[in-house]
Amino acid sequence: MTATRNSVSGQNDNVEDKDAAQRNDRGPRDRIGATRNREYGPMKALDRILSGISTVTGVIAGICLMLMLALIMADVSAKYLFHMPITGTLEIVSYYFMPIAVYLALPYVERSGEHISVPLVTDLLPVLVRHILSILVALFSAAYLLVVAWACGEKAAALMRTGEEVGLIYFDLIIWPPRWLVPIAFVLMAIQIVHGAFKKDSEAHAQ
Repeated sequence: MTATRNSVSGQNDNVEDKDAAQRNDRGPRDRIGATRNREYGPMKALDRILSGISTVTGVIAGICLMLMLALIMADVSAKYLFHMPITGTLEIVSYYFMPIAVYLALPYVERSGEHISVPLVTDLLPVLVRHILSILVALFSAAYLLVVAWACGEKAAALMRTGEEVGLIYFDLIIWPPRWLVPIAFVLMAIQIVHGAFKKDSEAHAQ
């Protein structure tokens, strides 16, 4: 029995020695990778949240664009075929469908990298300078967007309190709710710009 216990104990020691050797053979690169995975965990969670929000806003913008086209086609058809245009088409398109299609698409376009950029000068700069410049530009752009969002938010709040509306032939159309699209879209876009800049910088350092 004593010999059996000693044999089992020896086998356990050998297994533990092999595990320790494997952990030591992983090297500093694997340890750095594990540290980075833990470090950028919140960044990945934020990335998933922003991805979901931008996807939803992009889908809503696309749906409103299709509805706007359908309404215009129906209005033109009813006007020339039946001499009965749809009341409020111009106002609904101007105050609802167009702002939704334009402003809610901004976060999605920013995340997709579809905004126009002309890197004629920045491509000539060193890599480190490009990284620093991209972060500074992102912070400046986000600050500008937040200032505009604050001003537009105050304007939207004032119009909401007064109950802004436009008079049509048969009814009054409330038009203050779309005023909130500008501050909401600009805040989301500012967050997306800063997050995208730091994400690219972290990916560049990870390579």
